[in-house]
Amino acid sequence: MIFKAAKFAQECHKTQFRKYTGQRYIEHPARVASKVILLKGSTEEMVCAAWLHDVIEDCKVTFEELEKRFSFNIAYYVRELTNTSKLDTKLNRAQRKEIDCKRISEASIAARMIKLCDRIDNFRDIPNSEGFKVKYYHETQLLLGFLHGTDKELESELQTLLFNFDNRS
Repeated sequence: MIFKAAKFAQECHKTQFRKYTGQRYIEHPARVASKVILLKGSTEEMVCAAWLHDVIEDCKVTFEELEKRFSFNIAYYVRELTNTSKLDTKLNRAQRKEIDCKRISEASIAARMIKLCDRIDNFRDIPNSEGFKVKYYHETQLLLGFLHGTDKELESELQTLLFNFDNRS
């Protein structure tokens, strides 16, 4: 099932590239899935969802398609990880991030753990020299507050990334 999810994610993201690095986009879900598979309590469904975590949001794949191809649980995790606020064009970025943070705070523990892995990878991927990283830093602090109590080790890793960025010379 994990191989099937990886292959589907690769097909969905085949024309996409990371904004700040120019890497093929698929490298991001691959890193997230690699991190998820090593977590205590990780399941095959969580690893599949990590591979697929951006396909609804970025590739116009539907929940129903994921459920049909994989399972209800995998599709459900991916839906929990999808930033649905992007659909409301009347809201500014700060308002959308607040909505997304509240939404993920109410998600399953599995989805919250995947989200932490996703954020760790995203934060590492943005070069410190990129002006957007300051905004992303503040959004990550907000998110971390909403995810407090999810996974001590992942939260600590993300806090260390934030601390190191905040104290850069």
